[in-house]
Amino acid sequence: MIDINKDLLHNQNSIIHQKVFSQKGSSVILYAIDDNETIAEHQTRNNEFIYVLDGQIELIVNNKSTIMSKGSFYLIGANNLHTVNGYNKGKFALIILKNRI
Repeated sequence: MIDINKDLLHNQNSIIHQKVFSQKGSSVILYAIDDNETIAEHQTRNNEFIYVLDGQIELIVNNKSTIMSKGSFYLIGANNLHTVNGYNKGKFALIILKNRI
């Protein structure tokens, strides 16, 4: 069990991540992203789900910006360019589902 208020703490000017599950190319990673920090724009071959656990984040998918708050959920389809910006000390879960070939 992970308590995001005790086990996933923000560090100033940092992005903290903790992989909590990984099997056969699928994984769950928890993030705490400080304000004004950025996960660089990228794309993956897999579908990714983002679920905001606390605070807020800015998600940009194919140049469209969305502010996500606690409880928000977003599906990023495979091969879509996306980035995450820290906004209001966000914490989120990234769920990566390996696509079958």
